[in-house]
Amino acid sequence: MKTVTIEELENTDLNEVCILDIRQRKDYEKGSVRSAENIINIPFDELSADNGLLPKDTPIYIICYKGESSGEACEMLEKAGFDAYSIEGGYREYWRNWLIKNVDI
Repeated sequence: MKTVTIEELENTDLNEVCILDIRQRKDYEKGSVRSAENIINIPFDELSADNGLLPKDTPIYIICYKGESSGEACEMLEKAGFDAYSIEGGYREYWRNWLIKNVDI
């Protein structure tokens, strides 16, 4: 399974990847990866490799809440021929990193 760290995500041109947020819709609607234009929300329990929504020609960076479910989703998509990566630490780590860089405490 391929992974990407939050730091690597922040240094990636988000126009060159597809972000797949597999959290529940209510959580996704509260916020996701900032400035990502190619972002799809498919909750983990609804995800299938043959849904027709995911690009085969673009790397897919998968984010969940803690980085656990994204690993399972990544393995499923890799087996189906997608160029998939699990975002380590998930949205919790992404948000924590954003707060450290943007909020004075």
